[in-house]
Amino acid sequence: MNEPQDQRPPSGRLDRWLWAFALPASLVWLSLEERSRTGAILIALPWVLLTVRHAYARWMRQRGGIGLIVACVLGGGLIGPMAVVMMALKVALHAHPVPDYQSDDLQALLAWLPTGAVVGFLFGAGLMLLKSSRSRRSDE
Repeated sequence: MNEPQDQRPPSGRLDRWLWAFALPASLVWLSLEERSRTGAILIALPWVLLTVRHAYARWMRQRGGIGLIVACVLGGGLIGPMAVVMMALKVALHAHPVPDYQSDDLQALLAWLPTGAVVGFLFGAGLMLLKSSRSRRSDE
């Protein structure tokens, strides 16, 4: 009988670099008294990239172009919620009488979800167009 192959995604050099950057940068950011939304988004980006790369390699790669577009939509949509998670961690660790981030900050980043998903869709569609133009050139 044929045993199913291990379906774990391959661990690549980019994944190792993302981990090597994301973990120390997040720890440093969590220890700083920095309160901007931009900082939270920048710290959330490598975590979003790691999540999307894992999801694409694990489940979406077999679906071809649609899987790439879905992965990009997922990535765009996850930016705001992942930044909110980072903000919540910072508020929980610092425990100031007045939190570093107010509910307006959290709502603003969660409101980014539909816009981020649309931007991700457009990015994924652009990648698919580039991929199809390359394959047409190689066929000629």
